[in-house]
Amino acid sequence: MHLARAISVKDLRNQIVKICPEGTPIPSVQWLKLQFWPKNSWNLSSLQYTENLPLKFMIQVRQLHLNHIDSHYASAIFRYLKELAIKFKDHTWLVFLDDKHRCKIEELGHPVAAIERGKQVVVTTHETFAISDYDFTKCSLIPSVTMLCNIPDNIEGSFYRGQVNIGLKDAAFQASSALRHMTELYDILLHTEMHHPFLMLYTDGGPDHKNTFLRVQLSLIAMFIALDLDYLVAVRTPPGHSWKNLVERIMSILNLGMQCVGLMRQKMSEEMEKLISGCNSLEDMREKAKTNHQLEKELLQSMEPIRVLLSNLFTRQSLKDEFFKVFEPATKTEMENFWESVHLVDDSITIEDTSQKKVANKPKLQEFMEHCCQKCLYFFEIKKCGNNECNICRPIRSNPDVFKELKGLPDPIPGPDDHYMSFSEVYEKKITEEHCPSL
Repeated sequence: MHLARAISVKDLRNQIVKICPEGTPIPSVQWLKLQFWPKNSWNLSSLQYTENLPLKFMIQVRQLHLNHIDSHYASAIFRYLKELAIKFKDHTWLVFLDDKHRCKIEELGHPVAAIERGKQVVVTTHETFAISDYDFTKCSLIPSVTMLCNIPDNIEGSFYRGQVNIGLKDAAFQASSALRHMTELYDILLHTEMHHPFLMLYTDGGPDHKNTFLRVQLSLIAMFIALDLDYLVAVRTPPGHSWKNLVERIMSILNLGMQCVGLMRQKMSEEMEKLISGCNSLEDMREKAKTNHQLEKELLQSMEPIRVLLSNLFTRQSLKDEFFKVFEPATKTEMENFWESVHLVDDSITIEDTSQKKVANKPKLQEFMEHCCQKCLYFFEIKKCGNNECNICRPIRSNPDVFKELKGLPDPIPGPDDHYMSFSEVYEKKITEEHCPSL
């Protein structure tokens, strides 16, 4: 249910009075309340309730898991992704990505709670830990979480382990986008000691990760070219099922650190303070920054101490005794340099090309996507053909025998009783069809 029966017992009584005939005896509010079910049947006060009405008091539950028609199908794809990562464990990066809910930052002199739900923290006996609790703030930081998974040896093993990297971004001028995510991930992977030819991603279905969007597909192609990968696949969750993404559990760990702080930005110049005081939304701030570029620069500088503070908190936290790392948000220059990788496919593509209509007249890009890419509602796949003489994609970096075994992520196939076939069954069927089409 998304709507309660009544705001209060008095409101329920008034609703009943409206539909009763005139002259009907109406009981008191207290008598009506005692006809409910008790909130806690173990309390002594529960003996006063008659339980004649199937009504009770409860707090709104905010962990709502929605049903979706594709949930079983998407779960099968996620399992196939994990089994594919296990099969090529020694050659694969498996990465989980997501953004946490924004941390509120209040104006001068009024530090505000970073997150809403409270938890006890450690303070000295003579200290009072008190901050403001406002609902609306002009500034905020968004933690982006990237987990490089330590792939287990079998499907029964835990995928909830690996190196966690966190980036803190300003919501106004460092908004999350597919290009920014891939630029940051590219830098993270470059600093690892591994140089795998295969990359597998799992994300939620937000606009910055939805693989049916062209801007997301182009960012994945840029990653594929920049790292010279032999294979890349990006899988997303179905709508309302972002809880399936393992980095959602990391958010709970981050919440523990943010219980300890109240956030407030530093003061900017008088001119910029006056300018931002008239902004009532992120759009207003972005519009004014277009005419006054100093606003963006000074605002980011005023929040730098907050970024340092939260970074120090996050690096004290860990997953399975492996401490978190913090990375810097990608700058516009870094994103533009990363985008240059797409020009190796088609040099006429621009960052503004975000729709299929705009790239319909770009034959080189269309040829590459038809040759190397597989599009599906819940995953986007890029794979080299393996032909060293191909003019469309580069030669492979991986072992030819290993690459020959890689058939890509199989599309789930329904088996008997509407259950999807296992990964090995689908993989065997796919290999058989390639070698024996008549079967």
